[in-house]
Amino acid sequence: MKLKVKYFDRRHHITTTSSGSSLNKTTTTTDSAIQTKNLSADSCDPLIYPPDFNASERELAKLYLQQVAPELQQMILDETAAQIQAKRTGSKPIRNPVAYLAWLCHEQAKGNPVLTSLNIRYRNNRERKQQTDQQVLQKQQALAAQGESPDRAASRPSAKAGQEKPIQQLREALNNTRKHH
Repeated sequence: MKLKVKYFDRRHHITTTSSGSSLNKTTTTTDSAIQTKNLSADSCDPLIYPPDFNASERELAKLYLQQVAPELQQMILDETAAQIQAKRTGSKPIRNPVAYLAWLCHEQAKGNPVLTSLNIRYRNNRERKQQTDQQVLQKQQALAAQGESPDRAASRPSAKAGQEKPIQQLREALNNTRKHH
C-alpha cells in the first residue's frame, strides 16, 4: 500500500491518501499505513531521525525524503531536529515536525536552499554524543571484563586515594606559601 502526496502548500497543510479510508487531520494517513511497519527496513535505515519522531512519523519522513538527493537527506533531518530544538522554547514552536520536514524537502526539491548552520551544529553535537556514549560503553565493557562494576571502580579506596593525593599536595603547598608571607 503506497502513500501518495495529493496536496501540499506552504502553510504546512499536507494531505496524504491511500486506497483505504483516511483520517481527517493536518497530516492524514490511513490506519493501515500507520500499523504496517517494515522492521527490516527500519533496522538497516542509516538515517538518524529527530528524537521527537515516533515510528509513524519516521515512516512519513521516509516518503518526503525521497524528494531530495540521498546525500542531503541526513542534513534535512538534522536541520529539522535543530529547528525543533531551537524553536521549542520560543514563541513559535514547530507544532507539526513532519509537516516542517515535508516543507523543507519540498523547498529543497524545488531548488530553494533551506539548510542553515544549525544542521551542522546539530550533527556535530550528535556525533560528539555518540562518541562519548561509545567510550562510556567501552569503559563499562572493559570493567565488566575485569569482573568489576563501574560503581565499585569509582568507590575503590585506591581510586579515591589517587584523587586525594594531588589535592593534599595542593593544600600543603598553599599552607607553605601562607606561612612564608
